[in-house]
Amino acid sequence: MNVAEAISFATESLRTAGTPEPARDAKVLLAHSLGKQKTFLIAYPEFELTDDQQDRFSTVIERRADREPLHHILGRQEFYGRDFRVSPDVLIPRPETEAIVELAVSFLADRPEPSFLDIGTGSGCIAVSIAAELPTARGVATDISPSALAVACENAQTHGVAYRVSFTEGDLFGPAGDAEFDLIASNPPYIPLEEFRGLEPEVREFEPRSALTDEGDGLAIIRKIISEAPRHLKPGGRLLIEMGFGQSESVAAMIDASVWLKPAFHDDLQGIPRILEATIISPENA
Repeated sequence: MNVAEAISFATESLRTAGTPEPARDAKVLLAHSLGKQKTFLIAYPEFELTDDQQDRFSTVIERRADREPLHHILGRQEFYGRDFRVSPDVLIPRPETEAIVELAVSFLADRPEPSFLDIGTGSGCIAVSIAAELPTARGVATDISPSALAVACENAQTHGVAYRVSFTEGDLFGPAGDAEFDLIASNPPYIPLEEFRGLEPEVREFEPRSALTDEGDGLAIIRKIISEAPRHLKPGGRLLIEMGFGQSESVAAMIDASVWLKPAFHDDLQGIPRILEATIISPENA
């Protein structure tokens, strides 16, 4: 079997299985199985696979046909220009979450030694990216899952920021103690239970449920973070939270005008309000 034949066979297998992008996945997984770049597949369609390569390719195609996420099979996902290791213990980083990093970096850039807290860090993509973009920044990243924290620590080591980000097991603000930060960021579980039941198998069956849904209306964790954040923000500090479709009005109603300035909501590429940006009132901005 050569490259062209392998792509054709795998694409049809994945299409039959109902995967969303069978041709793309077939090419990505073939390049992965061969240890080559995708450009190799274009340049050498007649390249003959060895028996071992065919076996590896068949195995990963079977996994994808069973709807295992592509990025679990690859073991990595790109986020904010960097490769992050992922596993079934962590949420696969999504492009929309990059907006949190962009907003955080913009806010913290002028501070000489900025501090931040990342709640529910998962793979560590937010905390590691902020620290990597800001060489003087120091952060605390929390998660209830020790397995997720192990992945996050590995990613921090890979990107050279492990000495500036402390990964700590615990719920929400618990591990932070009485510390105050310039910025708090979180991509919490915000999918309502009813919506969770209708998610694609790749998400519903393979990604950590506790990172996706609060088993209720999707607002419980967001509500707790907004309520407790003022005790952990320095005057003028900022809060960034990712949210789901149709949640912005409910989230806006959680903002106490005596504590926070008027919040801003940032849309994702589909025009959906995705990120809450709220600034704590300080003497300077009161």
